[in-house]
Amino acid sequence: MCSSVAWSETYNVGGRNERANLHVVETICDLLDELAPSAAGSRRRLISFVTDRPGHDRRYAIDASKLERELGWNAEEDFESGIAKTVRRYIDQQPWWKAILERGYANGTFLRPAAAIDVHMLISAFCFFRMSNRYTFGAIFGVDMLDASRRAHYRVLVGDMIVAYLTTPA
Repeated sequence: MCSSVAWSETYNVGGRNERANLHVVETICDLLDELAPSAAGSRRRLISFVTDRPGHDRRYAIDASKLERELGWNAEEDFESGIAKTVRRYIDQQPWWKAILERGYANGTFLRPAAAIDVHMLISAFCFFRMSNRYTFGAIFGVDMLDASRRAHYRVLVGDMIVAYLTTPA
């Protein structure tokens, strides 16, 4: 697929599996309860609703029709199988990501309590924001957001951002 991509093009990757945000969160809680039960009970008890974000999205919809039409790509997973594999991977990889956090706490590098999800969310948010706004940023700042040296710079920036977060007292 990559050989037929025009590098200046943007493609949304989606599986035509639109779900409400609450459904996604409840599914993750249910999968965690099934795969790694908690003595404290169902993880759905951790769901809370905030009143300070009246415009908060109730769902996220991805239109992948351009990717399907131009490159012939189609999702191999539906929502249920994909989310189950993702949750299982995080559970199965616990020794790896916990060891990283433990080393950081033991040697004094990490001063702030953090979970793997904290680090994942920092990386995901930064990557999504950068890619979803690359044309706007490129036009405003006169830079090529896909330039290899710029992308390398952002990798370092994300790493520095995560280290700064973890090394700043809470």
